[in-house]
Amino acid sequence: MVVDYKTKYDVNPHVIYSILTGNHTFRVPNFQREYVWATKEKETATDRQVNAFFDDIYEASKQGENYYIGSIITYEGNEFEHFLVDGQQRLTTLMILFSAYRDFQLSELQEEKYVVSDPYLRFDQKIPGRNRKVDKLIISNKSGREFLKDLLRGFEIESIDVRVGSKAMREAYDFCFEFFQNKGVSDSEAFVDYILKHVELSWIQADDMESAFIVFERMNDRGKDLDVSDKFKYLIFQQDKEEDLEAQSSEINDIW
Repeated sequence: MVVDYKTKYDVNPHVIYSILTGNHTFRVPNFQREYVWATKEKETATDRQVNAFFDDIYEASKQGENYYIGSIITYEGNEFEHFLVDGQQRLTTLMILFSAYRDFQLSELQEEKYVVSDPYLRFDQKIPGRNRKVDKLIISNKSGREFLKDLLRGFEIESIDVRVGSKAMREAYDFCFEFFQNKGVSDSEAFVDYILKHVELSWIQADDMESAFIVFERMNDRGKDLDVSDKFKYLIFQQDKEEDLEAQSSEINDIW
């Protein structure tokens, strides 16, 4: 007899295309750290996660093989929204990459020939009784929230305010745009097509926030290591009720 045991986690493999299509949005909760992936030209630099992310994917694309970038961990806010506990740096970088590619096409071709604006950056979300245009990724933390929102909605990059919490995003955007300029129209299209169809990740969906943080604690994240304050915040949040986090998270993030 086969027993159907219930699990607390739903784990599924995806390519980027399937992660970014569908009727859901991703939200980075207010208590998560800001975007911290760095862009450095010197290969000996310690913090150059954006460069390494591009280099690794580009090399894999030349080999004609799929490339695995790790996992994202979420818990469900409702059936239309998933809160990111881990993977926000990767997904934010992808949003910046696709935004830069959109702008590169508009600059070079005066049109978005290979459309990434809809559905990968923004899409028509179908909700019972109404439809609405929404961003695929939303940052709740005020550091960088407005920058990403304006970027996804197609504002000219020079018109978007760059503040302390969005400086790394702007640097990542500039790197991406220059990357596409150096590769040219044809190679850039092939690279973006490869990312959508051949870059893989695992999506771990937890039943609730506590379960999401448990699996987060037990997994190693490729990217910028958590510093002491991040780990301390995690321990604080682990003790709190979910409904209390929103009220406390802004104050705690400001302190750090």
